[in-house]
Amino acid sequence: MAEMFGRDGPVIDLDDDADAPDDIEQYVARRLRAGGRGDLVEQVAPVLAGRATEFGGFLYGEVLTSLILRRVIDVSAEGLVVAGRDDGRRGVGSRPLAPGAEAVDTFRVLTETDPTAGLPHLVTSLDNLADHFAGLDRISDGVDVYSTCVDAFAESPEVRDTLIIERTGFHVRYGDPPTGFRELATLLGPDETETNTPDAVVLAARNALRGHRNRHALDIDHAWWTVNRTGSPDRLSLPPEQISVALGWITAPTWRQSKSYLAAHEEELLADSTFVALEELLLLVAPRAERHLELLDEILAAGIDAAYRPLLLEDLVTDWISVANWQESRSFAEEHATELITREAEIALLRLGHAQTTVVHLAVLGLAQQDGLEAAYGCVTDRRLAADRMAARSARRSRTPSSSWPCSKGGCSASRSPPRHISPSPVH
Repeated sequence: MAEMFGRDGPVIDLDDDADAPDDIEQYVARRLRAGGRGDLVEQVAPVLAGRATEFGGFLYGEVLTSLILRRVIDVSAEGLVVAGRDDGRRGVGSRPLAPGAEAVDTFRVLTETDPTAGLPHLVTSLDNLADHFAGLDRISDGVDVYSTCVDAFAESPEVRDTLIIERTGFHVRYGDPPTGFRELATLLGPDETETNTPDAVVLAARNALRGHRNRHALDIDHAWWTVNRTGSPDRLSLPPEQISVALGWITAPTWRQSKSYLAAHEEELLADSTFVALEELLLLVAPRAERHLELLDEILAAGIDAAYRPLLLEDLVTDWISVANWQESRSFAEEHATELITREAEIALLRLGHAQTTVVHLAVLGLAQQDGLEAAYGCVTDRRLAADRMAARSARRSRTPSSSWPCSKGGCSASRSPPRHISPSPVH
């Protein structure tokens, strides 16, 4: 983005909602003047403002102005022309661009620079232009619109394959489902692990086939056999709704919310198909999907309450270590002492993996289990008391005969050394 917008003079920022034609026209005019092309203001600014409101708002106006200043797009008496472009499309190429084709070229260049920012707009502009061709009964031109961009991104698997999926949708919408299904089967292949298609795009391609399966099951099976010489995988029979429900479950922000979501969708989530859905979601959110596969096994073996008990304890200790100060921390611990002053809570703290945050809290739990919460928090807030308790514990250990320590064959399994001094610093 810096390369696109940083070399043509200053960019005059507008408010995020400044997508009205007057705002965009004002921006384009000021940008052209700042870039030394004030001679184009009357010809270009009103045209871009009108088109921007239809083809992508302020971003469209910003990108196209930058392309004009960089001379990727030239301005002639007839209109806007992509410099050096002649791809043979009727009504496109070196002739003045129709607004839809112009939008495609604009966002194609943006996608080359920044795929994350450009691709969604490129997809939208491609769909609009192709549908326009279809409305004129120019189906092959609509297909060519996609194919040109697919070829342009041959070395960018994520963009290329995303555009192939969009092209298959065009085939299905306009009377050629078999071709669309064969393209999806080709994209996925008999063994998807051997392709260079990104996981998220693989999942999108599978979902595209699933979405058409209710109406075109036989066509999909035939296309898969034609391309891959195998039967279509069972996962393609999974309803897309099942994946959506499973995704909602595994993306719940807390375990409490996860359990509530499960209660609201218990029938769907406890079905065998949830295992398939979670395996699909390994492509998108692997760590969460893996943990929920384990959770689902535990739920089926021990029940919902038992499976969630240690997870809810993770939520509890997370809330505990997140309080603002030691006074609130003590109040929280006293309120939840039954759950917190346990070995299970220590394990939950360790599972969080935040060593710097949890080390003091682990010490507090250890002291609380031995001497109670009052004594534990006294050590946290009183350095002298903490030092005295550490010294007393060390003295008790030094008086303990070594013969009384638990030993094992080959030597003693010596007890751990005394904990380090506990700082009275706040939780965060």
